[in-house]
Amino acid sequence: MIPNHNPTELEKWVRESYPEIITLVLTAHDRDAYLSGMLEAGAVGYLDKKLKGNDLLAAIRRAARGEFLFDKEQLKRARKWRDAVTAKWESLSSREREVLQLLTDGQDNNAIAASLGISINTVEKHLKNIYRKLGVTSRTEAVHWWVEKGTDFRT
Repeated sequence: MIPNHNPTELEKWVRESYPEIITLVLTAHDRDAYLSGMLEAGAVGYLDKKLKGNDLLAAIRRAARGEFLFDKEQLKRARKWRDAVTAKWESLSSREREVLQLLTDGQDNNAIAASLGISINTVEKHLKNIYRKLGVTSRTEAVHWWVEKGTDFRT
């Protein structure tokens, strides 16, 4: 079954299901999260959709010949982004990770407290620590961080 969640998950599925297929990403999103995700998922290149026709054809031909089209700057950006995300994740305690997971499941503080057998005050303390460590200021931003960056850390 083809996943319908996001391009990175689709690329991972393609790599597992049809490893002979070569994926060259043409995108308008020059965000490090997308770049890193597609690199790690197995795409062979990540190109700006403003690329001129002849340059695009040349890139497709190079990819078809087995060339890896990520340039040094893209690799550096992807590595830097992944290192920063990993450091933030690793800064969270195991309990904070549990709280974050329950938060992203849509649970409110009362439900989180009940699920973990802790007090509401303790949940609030964990949330403050999570916000600080992830560099966010709200529940919504913490959930967004998890959705965008937490894919590799989900258990």
